[in-house]
Amino acid sequence: MVRILTQGASPRLTYTLELLFKQLLGLDYEIVAGERESLSPGNAWINYTPGYIRGMMNIHPHDLLFERGIRDVQVAATKWGDIPVLFPVSKRADMPFDPLAMIFYLVSRYEEYHDRERDKHGRFRPEDSLAFRHGFLDVPVINRLAGKILKELSAMFPGKLNGRSAPYCFVPTIDVDIAYAHLSKGWLRQLGGYGKLLLKGKAGEMLQRSGTLLGLQKDPYDNFAFQDAVFDKHGVKAIYFFLLGDHGRNDKNASWENPRFRKLIRRTAEKHALGIHPSYRSYDEPGRIRMETSRLAEITGKEVTRGRLHFLRMRFPGTYRELAAAGIRDDYSMGYASRTGFRAGISTPFYFYDIPAEKATSLRVHPFAFMDTTLSDYLSLSPSEYLTFVKPMVREVKKNGGELTAIWHNYALAADPLKHRAFEDMIKLCAYA
Repeated sequence: MVRILTQGASPRLTYTLELLFKQLLGLDYEIVAGERESLSPGNAWINYTPGYIRGMMNIHPHDLLFERGIRDVQVAATKWGDIPVLFPVSKRADMPFDPLAMIFYLVSRYEEYHDRERDKHGRFRPEDSLAFRHGFLDVPVINRLAGKILKELSAMFPGKLNGRSAPYCFVPTIDVDIAYAHLSKGWLRQLGGYGKLLLKGKAGEMLQRSGTLLGLQKDPYDNFAFQDAVFDKHGVKAIYFFLLGDHGRNDKNASWENPRFRKLIRRTAEKHALGIHPSYRSYDEPGRIRMETSRLAEITGKEVTRGRLHFLRMRFPGTYRELAAAGIRDDYSMGYASRTGFRAGISTPFYFYDIPAEKATSLRVHPFAFMDTTLSDYLSLSPSEYLTFVKPMVREVKKNGGELTAIWHNYALAADPLKHRAFEDMIKLCAYA
C-alpha cells in the first residue's frame, strides 16, 4: 500500500494515481486528505503537500491537479537523472519536479486542447508538442519514470512494496485503407482509373490493371496471405482495422457492400481481431463513426469495440466522445503520422480523461510507436533502414514495459519484396521479449 498525504482529493489526482500505481506498478494506494496523521507501519508514504515531512517521500505539488478546465500553463523542463521531466520545482522536495502533474499533462493531452495551428488535415502537429521540443518523443518517458519512482520508494521503505513494471507485449496492427489496387471497384472507378493512367502515359500500369481484372495476375495490394504467414511463423496475432466509409477523395476503399471485400473481412476475422477504421469524413460529420461501425458489425456478425481513425484525425474531447458513443472501448489512434514515438509519453494503454467533463472515461487508449508510412513517406527511409530506425524504440518498451503497438498498411507493402523483408524483420524484432 502506498499512502498519499494531500491537502485535498480531486478527479485529476485520483486518475493520475490510479494510472501510476495500479496500472503501471501494480500497487494499491490510498489518498489521505487533510491533516497529517501518524505514519502507519507497513506502508510507503508520499507527502503531496507544499510542506516537507521527514519520513515521507516529498513531492511538491503543482496546481494542475487541483484545477478545473484548461488554461495556458507554462511548462518548463529539467532532468531527473537520465529522465527528461516537466514541472520543475524550486521548493525543498525529494524530486526536482512534480511527476504527477507531468503524467497527467502528457496522457490527458492537455496541450492539444489549446488553439494551435494544425496541419492540412486538421491534426495537432508533433513539432508543437513538449515531447518533441524537449527531445523525448521517442521515449515512453512515463514508463521509465514509473520504474524509477518504484525504485526510489522501495529504497526509502524497504520491504514494504511489491510492485512491478507493466509487462512487455507486442501488438501488430494493419490498416486496410485500400484492400485492392484494381479489384472490387465499380465500372465508373475502373474507367476513371484507366483514364488517369492513359493521360499519364503509364502503359505498364494499364497492362497490370488489365491482367489483374482478367485474373492473369494477383492484385498488388492483396498480400494478406503473406502477412498471415509471417504472423503464424512468429506466433503473433494482429488487429485489422477496415475502412468502411463512403468513397471520397481520402476514403478510397472498396464499397462495404462489395462481395469480395466482405469475404476478405470475414476471412480475416477468423484469425485476427478486427476494428473499425473511421473514415476521413467522420472527423467532420457527426454520426458517421456510429454508421461505419454498424457496417462492420453487420458484415462480421460481431460486436465492434476497437477503432483507429483514418489519417489519425482527432480533436479532443469530441472525437473520443463519438468513438465511445459508437460502442468503441479501445482506441489505437494515439500517435503521429509524420513522426514516430509516443504521443502521450507512455507505451502502456490508459483510460482517456475528458478534461471539460473532468472525469476519467471507459475508453482505453492504446498508443502506437511507429507506422510504416511514417518511415517511408515522411522520413524518406528505404526499407533496409526501417529496422535500424525502430530498434531504439522497441528496446525502450522492452526495457521499461508496456504494449508495443505498430502499424502497417497492405497497400504500402504492395508486392515489394524489400518491404516484405523489412516487415518480417520488424515483426521478428518485436515479437520476442
